[in-house]
Amino acid sequence: MNRAIQQGDGAGEILFHGVWAAVVGDVPTSIPLAVFGQRLGRQEKERWEKVLIECRPQTPIARSERVGSVGVDYARLLVADVDALGAWQHEKSLDGLADYVFWGRQAEQVAHALNAPRLGPNEFGWRDVPEDLAHGHGVEVEEYKERQALKLGTDFRPHSHHWRVMEPTRNSPTESGMTEVGGATLCNFMTSWGDGLFDVYRDVGESGRLVQLRIEFCETGTVSA
Repeated sequence: MNRAIQQGDGAGEILFHGVWAAVVGDVPTSIPLAVFGQRLGRQEKERWEKVLIECRPQTPIARSERVGSVGVDYARLLVADVDALGAWQHEKSLDGLADYVFWGRQAEQVAHALNAPRLGPNEFGWRDVPEDLAHGHGVEVEEYKERQALKLGTDFRPHSHHWRVMEPTRNSPTESGMTEVGGATLCNFMTSWGDGLFDVYRDVGESGRLVQLRIEFCETGTVSA
């Protein structure tokens, strides 16, 4: 990361677990940063045109510089302090609890057979149970699904940092959420385009100081919708 920032004069592109990511220096660390999304149209469910991370909003923008690309493999993006990511626990439960959720056209049949509670209009499973119990329920569901040759969506969700940021994301009208990790607030959001490769820009002032970061969703093609 440091080499990318040095070589890119304050910004650069890196590989993070084999996926493109953008890193940018000169970001204020003593104040919360506002994250705004702009949609293509007026409808709430319209796809995002761009997402902006404000750094020095009172400074006029003098020019824009492309930083690089950010790759998306699971339809979501994370805006984070890179130092805080050292404390990120993606799969390990932080409280010993987990959820197991399943859905689909035949989900009600499975729920009836295995006595699974209803969690939503077409979502069933178990929430906030000990991790080993959630895993055991998941094994039962998967075995029943295989025996009956059913089509079913399933998800085992340990109460990790990933779970903490995805819970508000799943329940937000903007499909976005925040969580605290390593003393910093991280912002997660669904791209609305699915997976893909998207351009990241830094908009700077006359002095060269960073004014805002900008993720553009319409300038490069997506891998899938």
